[in-house]
Amino acid sequence: MPVLSTIELTLRDEKSETVFLNAFTKAAGAAGGIPGLLELKAFKLLGAERTYMAHTLWESEGHIVRWLEGPQEQSYIAMGKKDMLASSLVRRFGQIGADRRWRLE
Repeated sequence: MPVLSTIELTLRDEKSETVFLNAFTKAAGAAGGIPGLLELKAFKLLGAERTYMAHTLWESEGHIVRWLEGPQEQSYIAMGKKDMLASSLVRRFGQIGADRRWRLE
């Protein structure tokens, strides 16, 4: 069952925002090579300074777990992801039916 993961990110400062945008652009270009990742998008939250919503659509929860435990995510953490963020909130949704409605898991 497909899983939609959303992350709300508020970045600490302009430098962190620039780093995030550059990293996201690079990641979006490489998304086709990530097993189980079907879609990767980011949106700037209107009216909120340096706040973005990152949406990823995965084939399954197992694909998310393998990504989080894999070297790509671990290298991202090592690059200072936590130092860039003022806050973050992660939510995952599972598909209810063929009409593409989602439920919070």
